[in-house]
Amino acid sequence: MEIEIAIEREIVAEVRAAYSAWRAAEEIIATTQIAVDASELSLMGVRAENTVGNRTILDILDAEQELLRARLRLFTARRNAYVAGFSLLAATGRAEAHDLGLDVDVPYDPETNFDRVKGAINDWAIDPAPRAAATRTIEIKQP
Repeated sequence: MEIEIAIEREIVAEVRAAYSAWRAAEEIIATTQIAVDASELSLMGVRAENTVGNRTILDILDAEQELLRARLRLFTARRNAYVAGFSLLAATGRAEAHDLGLDVDVPYDPETNFDRVKGAINDWAIDPAPRAAATRTIEIKQP
């Protein structure tokens, strides 16, 4: 009975940690978006001041670099929120192919896979030989 309680507590702790990480990432996105907006406004101001001679090209480049850094932080925050959200789904058991709406012919079944590899010395003993497949990057359409 103790093992069940320990597992339950571990799952609850994992879900709480994943939820906290997701909420924190969402808050970081909100504050980082404000920083991007402020950087865009600052750049517009620096460009306007440059037209009347109060700022130099170097000042414009500095403002553009700050805007680029703010946008990079925003993209990183969005990525972190995505990862945290997926971790939350995984912790709650909702990260299976059918839960995510993925079109999968045969979902993964751990018992079937165990029976398939039971007694094998290595993981590749039963699997068919892999077939090489590659894509040509020249054929990828640009948006």
